[in-house]
Amino acid sequence: MHTRVNQQNNGQIKFVGPDVMDTTSSKKAEPANNASASIYSKTPTSPSSEVALSQRRDCYHLPRPSMAISRTDHLALYAAFHQADSNRIAHLIGVPGVLLSGTMLASLVEIPAMPLSMHLGTLLVISLCLANACVDKQATAIVSLVMGALLHAANTLRTLSKDSMPFWGFALASLALHGLSWLLTAKLGHEVLEAPVKTGKQGQQEDSNLYFRRGYYVGSNLGTKTTVVDRIAQFCISPLALVLDCAWQWGFRSELGDKVSVQKNIIIERLAAGASPLGSFEVLSAACKRKGVALRVSLHETMQSTIAQKTENGMAQPGFLI
Repeated sequence: MHTRVNQQNNGQIKFVGPDVMDTTSSKKAEPANNASASIYSKTPTSPSSEVALSQRRDCYHLPRPSMAISRTDHLALYAAFHQADSNRIAHLIGVPGVLLSGTMLASLVEIPAMPLSMHLGTLLVISLCLANACVDKQATAIVSLVMGALLHAANTLRTLSKDSMPFWGFALASLALHGLSWLLTAKLGHEVLEAPVKTGKQGQQEDSNLYFRRGYYVGSNLGTKTTVVDRIAQFCISPLALVLDCAWQWGFRSELGDKVSVQKNIIIERLAAGASPLGSFEVLSAACKRKGVALRVSLHETMQSTIAQKTENGMAQPGFLI
């Protein structure tokens, strides 16, 4: 989970870890009489739309002005449906297969007056890398190298196939690889290897293909406003999420990994309570009461008390991302 509190004058609040808040101040904080009701809200409280948008971007650390969902939310949403190690390994094999076979199929659509290596597949690879860069530039550098290798492999196979098999033969082979890769990820990974997801509907559980059925993979039904860039970024996030997952396993960028892990657990609790994945804290709390589900996100309570005490003195502004 990505948290941020604006600093003012003599005080600051700093996120340290998934369940730890480090508060430092040279001015003694006094208890707040009126804690902001929008501490956990996704909506800025400023009456001016322009100021509200500016505060929203500042508090949320949005990767791009055209995005409404933070990097942490994008990655946590994907991670919530890809928790089992076996499923992630299946995706580590299947996703490159989907991308390679898709590039092979797209390579059959050549662009006139351009060299053989410039085809529809090339444009799709570039577009995917740009979408990933909207979420995280550093990891996209690795994604670009991997996608470049897959594009080179697709071009090589297409060139070799021209002498050894007809056009339709290459297309059928690409479709077969594409289908097998999807079966590995969607059928085996999500329906067999991944644990069912609690949805809060009378204890009902659904397989993790819920991510696709409810349209989360294209930024729909999330409980918060999304932009076109958000939808494209979430649709293309698999390669980026896999690269970052490997980085976290090897000890790189662990701070981001901790934040994503906390936010992932919050999303899981939202779903178990029958709430939307990224709705406001108040919506989640109300859903928990309706369903009789206990809210077990201790980080919320820690932050709420700390922020409320410092907000009254103007030492911190209540604006951060859940």
